[in-house]
Amino acid sequence: MNVKELKIQIALGSISDEEKMNLVGNPCVPPEILLLLSKDKNLDIRYRIAGNLFTSPEILLELSKDKNGFVRWRVACNPNTPPEILIELNKEIMSDITSRKKR
Repeated sequence: MNVKELKIQIALGSISDEEKMNLVGNPCVPPEILLLLSKDKNLDIRYRIAGNLFTSPEILLELSKDKNGFVRWRVACNPNTPPEILIELNKEIMSDITSRKKR
């Protein structure tokens, strides 16, 4: 499946979350498909992409800004995550800890 076909299937609603999960777990999936699915509304799909060892640093950068903390945590655990992203994620964690201590 190429990116154009995937975009059509997403627009038509004819691709299931299970099929998307299979795609993002495939080490041979093109990076363009990972990029497209990294914006999926399904948390599990974004989480799986964040943990995929073949996810590019550029996609990891985008996922490091995800609204869901579990996705950001998964980015931090990915060995392909660049140090500068890890530093930003660490700042976020430290800020959360500090604000919780003040409560």
